Amino acid sequence: MTPHSKSFFVCFTYRPSSSSVSWIEQLVCEIDRASGDDNEIILTGDFNIDLIKEPPQYWLNALGLFDFIQVVKVPTRVTNKTNTLIDHVYTNRPQNICEISVPIIALSDHYPVCFTRSVKSEYEPKNKHTTIQYRDYKNFDENSFLRELALQDFNAVFTSMNPDDALSSFYSIIFGLLDKHAKVRTKRVKTQFKPKWLSPEINDARYKRDFYHQKRDSKNFQIWRNKVTSLIREAKGNYYKTSIENNMNSKDIWKHLNEITNKKSNRSINEITYEGQTSDDPAKMANMFNQFFTELHRRLERNTDQTLILDKLAEHMKTKLPIDQIFKIDEINEEEVFSMLRKLNTSKSAGIDTLGPRILKLAAGQITKPLQHIINLSIQTGEFPNALKHARITPIFKKDDTSNPGNYRPISILPTLSKLFEKHIATQIRNFLDNFNILHDDQSGFRSKHSCITALTKITETWLKEIDNGNLIGTVFLDFSKAFDLVDHDILIKKLSLYHFHEISIKLLASYLKDRHQRVMIANKYSNPLPIKTGVPQGSVLGPLLFILFINDLPLQVSNSKTDIFADDTTVHTSGKDIQEIQNNLNIDVESITNWCSQNKMIINTDKSKVMLVASSHKQKSNPNLSIQIHNQLLENVEQEKLLGVFID
Repeated sequence: MTPHSKSFFVCFTYRPSSSSVSWIEQLVCEIDRASGDDNEIILTGDFNIDLIKEPPQYWLNALGLFDFIQVVKVPTRVTNKTNTLIDHVYTNRPQNICEISVPIIALSDHYPVCFTRSVKSEYEPKNKHTTIQYRDYKNFDENSFLRELALQDFNAVFTSMNPDDALSSFYSIIFGLLDKHAKVRTKRVKTQFKPKWLSPEINDARYKRDFYHQKRDSKNFQIWRNKVTSLIREAKGNYYKTSIENNMNSKDIWKHLNEITNKKSNRSINEITYEGQTSDDPAKMANMFNQFFTELHRRLERNTDQTLILDKLAEHMKTKLPIDQIFKIDEINEEEVFSMLRKLNTSKSAGIDTLGPRILKLAAGQITKPLQHIINLSIQTGEFPNALKHARITPIFKKDDTSNPGNYRPISILPTLSKLFEKHIATQIRNFLDNFNILHDDQSGFRSKHSCITALTKITETWLKEIDNGNLIGTVFLDFSKAFDLVDHDILIKKLSLYHFHEISIKLLASYLKDRHQRVMIANKYSNPLPIKTGVPQGSVLGPLLFILFINDLPLQVSNSKTDIFADDTTVHTSGKDIQEIQNNLNIDVESITNWCSQNKMIINTDKSKVMLVASSHKQKSNPNLSIQIHNQLLENVEQEKLLGVFID
């Protein structure tokens, strides 16, 4: 248990094999006493009821009263003649049991049953107040704001010869007006955790249930306990059914589905432990998170002893581009700036500069020319404004221990103005890549007319054709560790040169990548800013595009197999009649990819990378597992693997 977590009951019991139904009735009474106000209960012990066989109906009825789920799935007592599952673990919160195992250790004639209950996996802290700052738009007069904005003198922006100075002058004018028309205020917000399906009828039934429980009136208590359970089930079902049926927005649908499955990524962060230090102070936790997120390159050991060799990429580009074909980022015109401003989604969050899409869209007519000048000045000088290189990070919980920062995903919010600028650059880069077919055909990620569906269709159709021809397919699913976060900026810049990027455009993209900083925010408290030394910017428009340019020469390393890549998800496969030949070809090509990773400072996660033999069931049974190695470590052979969200077997 940890501070702020709700208590739960762990009950141990033994049921003699000769016991009668009265033993179960007594057990039900004891669980009734413990259940209280929907308490979490874990019931475990030797029940002498074999669940491999069909259990007695009276036993199922008793457990059904409390919505118990039994989580042990393998035999717990094994003899020469029998295999029985008589040691059980029941819980009314199965989502909180994160690990269950039955070690084959003969301490007695029963195997031990081990389980791990995740801490703070369901319960939120008690209601508390959070102090937040916000712009008060309650009495905001849009027309008055626009009239005054139209009178502003942007001469300081237009006369600046430095993008940073020009943007600073722009901010000064905009925020000066906003501070007048929509002041920044502070308020305390009470955080409440009340489910939307909770009704007065349910509360009344809970009150009566608890009343009879206190009076030790077991008959009426059971009636009202069952009534509460029934009302909650009905209310939840109606609420989620109506919410999903009436909402065609996929984002909201997934939000409701995650609520149903108890996937709460937006929970409050109560305590963090990092490098031996534990804290529940929001400011300290924010700094601990930021240190963890920005020191990724230090924690992951990378083999960098190999010299970067780009000969294959250079030769490949000779077949794609004339030697005098150069890509240069063009300046932006006034119409494009205005169009992007008017198309802004006002529901999106503002970045760390606090200038959100609502004001930018509203003021499009007045700010188009100043922003055009700032963007073009940046393109001309090759300097990306520093104020647009600061990210606000929100840690989103994934799973397991909530106090471990490694169990959180950093969600990055960049300034809205940065995304406008990036969109202009990205559109031109994509057009250049498409016009000259520069991206490798094996790459399906972040490309128009490509998707997970097209990638999966391509690879499965290839395999089915090989199976129809009587061939075996050897497949390696490679897992890269934090590939987007480990992109080396200097290597990427060298590759941009080989892609025939103009030197001033390379300078601009180098400026875009370098000297970036981020701050983590928890409970409205910011961490100190820390530099981001590697990777493409998360949450950006340009980041994914730059990544696929970085990884574009990986398929060129493979000569005996085929590759299918979606962003960093890389599948290497080859086919044939001879299993030994398939294995040899895969090992040669996987070693080539491993060498590429060493040169490009990427890491293959050998524990998560898998090998699978795809073939007809008859051929699978008659052929041995494939022996594929990375750094002298054999990769695990599997019968099914998840690829782009779909299980392949």
